[in-house]
Amino acid sequence: MQLPDPPLISILVPVYNKEQFVGRCLSSLIAQTYRNLEIMVWDDASTDDSLRVVEAFADCRIRIFRSRRRLLPSIARNRLWQLARGEYITFQDADDYSNVFRIEDQLGILRENKRNLSYAARQDTDKIVAGQFLCSPRELLQVGAAFRKTFCSAMTLRNPLIPFCEDLPFMHEYVWCRDAAFVHGVEAPTTRAPLYYYSTEPQADRYLHEYEKWKASGSEGKELWLRYLDRITEKSRAARLGHLRKK
Repeated sequence: MQLPDPPLISILVPVYNKEQFVGRCLSSLIAQTYRNLEIMVWDDASTDDSLRVVEAFADCRIRIFRSRRRLLPSIARNRLWQLARGEYITFQDADDYSNVFRIEDQLGILRENKRNLSYAARQDTDKIVAGQFLCSPRELLQVGAAFRKTFCSAMTLRNPLIPFCEDLPFMHEYVWCRDAAFVHGVEAPTTRAPLYYYSTEPQADRYLHEYEKWKASGSEGKELWLRYLDRITEKSRAARLGHLRKK
C-alpha cells in the first residue's frame, strides 16, 4: 500500500527589525526533522539588515515577501496566510526558535487526537507554559501574556482562514485564539516537551508602548480593555467567521 504524501506545512514568520535574531529563527526551521515545509517570511519594512540576513539563506523552501510600509503584525500574518500553499499553518516570531522535532511532533499530536488545532509547549527562561490555555478572559489574566506566547506555536488547518483582527495594535493574538476556539473547539492538544523557545529580549516595536500602558493601567483599565475585546469578538465573529459554519 502506498503511503500518502506528507502534507505541506506553511510557517508564517513576520519580521520587523530582528537582524540579531532572525538568522537563529530560520536556522531552527530549516533544521526541522519534518522536511515538507514552506517558510514564509514577511519583512515588514525593516530599517535594519533583517532582509539581508533572510536573503542570505539559500534554502529553496523560504519564500520572502516585503512590505513597502510598516503594517500591524496582524495584517502581515493575514497576508501570509492568504499566500500560503500548505495544508496546515503554523507561526513563529522572528526572535524565537524551535526544537528540531517541533513540527513533526506537533503534527503528530494534531492527527493522533483528530483535531484541527494544536500547540507546542514553550520554554521561557526556566518555565514551561503549556498550550491548553483557551479559556475565559479572567482566567487568561491570571497567566499574564501566556496567550501570546502560546499563540506563536499554534498549528491549524490553512482552510478555513481564521483572520486576525486588524483593528488592534496589540492583543490581536488573544482575539485570534478565541476565534480559533470558536471554529475548532476549545480542546487543543499540546506537546509534552517544550519545543518552542520564546525570546525574552527587549522588544523594539512601536506598538509595544500600547501593551505597556495596558499593563500599567490597573485593574479598572484592564477590565475596560477586556470588555472592548469581548465586544470586538462578539461583533466580528458573525461577520468574520459565521460563514465558516455553513461550509
